[in-house]
Amino acid sequence: MSRFVKNPDEIILEDVKMVHYEVMEPGKAVWLGIYLKDGRMYHLNIGGNNLWVNYSDESGPITIDKDALAAMDIARKGIVEYDEELKTLAEND
Repeated sequence: MSRFVKNPDEIILEDVKMVHYEVMEPGKAVWLGIYLKDGRMYHLNIGGNNLWVNYSDESGPITIDKDALAAMDIARKGIVEYDEELKTLAEND
């Protein structure tokens, strides 16, 4: 199976440990995270006016491009700075 399957005809999984169901947009889209006992993980997205289904194997290594890494680094620095600001405000109260 490739990592992404559009509109699969059938999905069969054994040894499911947990299913996480979440409404992403009421009446339009839902998401399911499916976790197997052996550590594999799958995502199932269902939605749209013409009902589309995307099924993906999320078990493999995640690759992140350099722009995403830069954005995460900026966010991390912002969180650290915000935490320091809160600490300073708490000390001055």
